Amino acid sequence: MSAPAPYDRRPFDVGVKARSAGVSLVMDADPYMDEEVTAPQVAGYISRMGLVVDGDAAIKASYNPTDNKIHLSTGLVEMLGTNDAALAFVIAHMSAHGVMRFIGAPDTGPFANDPEGLADAVGEGTLLRGGFDPGGAADFFARLLYAVQQGLNVDNGLRIEFALPNGIPTRLQKLWGFVQNGCGAGQPFRDTCLAARKYWHPHNPVNVP
Repeated sequence: MSAPAPYDRRPFDVGVKARSAGVSLVMDADPYMDEEVTAPQVAGYISRMGLVVDGDAAIKASYNPTDNKIHLSTGLVEMLGTNDAALAFVIAHMSAHGVMRFIGAPDTGPFANDPEGLADAVGEGTLLRGGFDPGGAADFFARLLYAVQQGLNVDNGLRIEFALPNGIPTRLQKLWGFVQNGCGAGQPFRDTCLAARKYWHPHNPVNVP
């Protein structure tokens, strides 16, 4: 990872933790993956993915297939403040786009023709598996929407990527549906959800994952 000081340590630490969680999720998905691409191959691709924090005051985030790196701007890091979960969500979301370039976007299943929905789901799954607050995804969307409303310099590509401003309710609804369905599924993801719920939101009603 490369970054201008003082933005190097925290994004790096969060990125390493998110990457480890992403690799773990991929390995758990091995029985459900296409036989042409194995889970170890995808896990290796994720492990080789780099992270760069660019010195740019504009709020930006992207995956660059040319160098196989996730690029975050200092403006985005500042926008997210000390919320590691929100930072992990956007890192995981962008890494999912990298994986889709590697193995192809799904053309069947719940995320057929919905690569952004899949990237959001990967981001949320990474939070759950990595021990981050699962509310970090919603916080990321809220902070991004607030930045747009305040007239901050939000990259146009990021606006399109996250359907700003009017598409956020739909994105969050889909993400909530993923959590509900995923946390009600079989092992090991259900155990991950229960552990996250117990740690982060122990007072939630029993019908809330």
